Amino acid sequence: MLYSFFSKALCNTGLLCFTLLIFPLSLSANSTPKVTIIIDDIGNNEPRGLRTVNLLGPVTLAILPDRPYSKELANKAHKLGKELLLHAPMENLRDIPLGQGALMSTMDASQFQRQLIRNIDAIPHLMGINNHMGSLLTTKHLQMNWTMTILKEKKLLFVDSKTNPKSVAKDVAVMHDVPTVSRDIFLDHVRTTAFINKQYEKCLSIAKKQGNCLMIGHPYPETLDYLERVLPELEGRGFKQQPLSSLIEKETLARREHRKTKKSPTSPVELSMKTSQ
Repeated sequence: MLYSFFSKALCNTGLLCFTLLIFPLSLSANSTPKVTIIIDDIGNNEPRGLRTVNLLGPVTLAILPDRPYSKELANKAHKLGKELLLHAPMENLRDIPLGQGALMSTMDASQFQRQLIRNIDAIPHLMGINNHMGSLLTTKHLQMNWTMTILKEKKLLFVDSKTNPKSVAKDVAVMHDVPTVSRDIFLDHVRTTAFINKQYEKCLSIAKKQGNCLMIGHPYPETLDYLERVLPELEGRGFKQQPLSSLIEKETLARREHRKTKKSPTSPVELSMKTSQ
């Protein structure tokens, strides 16, 4: 699938690769507001995981490491063309237990990066990671530098779930040239249909204004019931589902173009003014 100046290829190793192309998107394709959906916390519950795998469209699954159904659901989702993230357990401010694969600020660099690599290796077909909880860890520059060093080496992307508004994760990812994006909307932190609908509609409004919206939800029965009902209606309302990889490509291109603009040589007007002085 081609978007912007990039073509995404999922390599045989499971790494995300970008190839530069020489033609832009058509105007019509670019003008349709787009929605990207990630469902977190996959791996503990098989029936809910399977319902998530079978959601309509390019829904991304964020899979916890070393849970009973993590590999099974990853493989089934991959066969259906779904994109996969490691849902990396990261230390939170409320001391909520993280289970297997926890990344903690008390670890030294070697312990931390070994655990992150084990988590990555535990899930097949990954294109990147996002944070599970992490309201403490994502505010720490040191640990985020350790994280992005590994992701850069493995050519994986990072999605900042923004569990803390003080997160530095996306900024650190940019510094390391790791493809990155942050979520716009949490869909279901209140588990009622009315609230989920309110958040979903808010995401559609954001997509109308800025062209894209990234929402994150969970495999709750209320969320799955809602998405199974509304996703078939999305295109009829004038929106498109967008794969996470395509959103990342657009963000990466925009960031690179911004850097080029900042580094552009002195304009002819400025040059003539300097010459006349």
